[in-house]
Amino acid sequence: MPCTSPVRSSPAHRPGGADASYRARSASLSAVFEHAVGLAASAEEWCARKRPSKRRAARNLRVAAVLLGTVAAIPPILSEITAEDAVPAIAPGLAAVALAAGEK
Repeated sequence: MPCTSPVRSSPAHRPGGADASYRARSASLSAVFEHAVGLAASAEEWCARKRPSKRRAARNLRVAAVLLGTVAAIPPILSEITAEDAVPAIAPGLAAVALAAGEK
């Protein structure tokens, strides 16, 4: 019966097997590495292209938040200023809601 030991059939025991196997694995890993580097470079380029528009949109959103916050703070102040006999026409806490609802 022939010997089918795993030790004898390993690439290291074949003529040129260990070197060939190492070169094949090395080439495979190099290909995977190059692909990963290419994907990372393309992702970096995409981010660099999108950065200015995203930055501009974020700045506009911050400006809008400040402006809307300022507008929302005005009705309670006006409600207190225009109070008659120390009773505001609209409760200051509801002034912004009333303004949004269109009531006076």
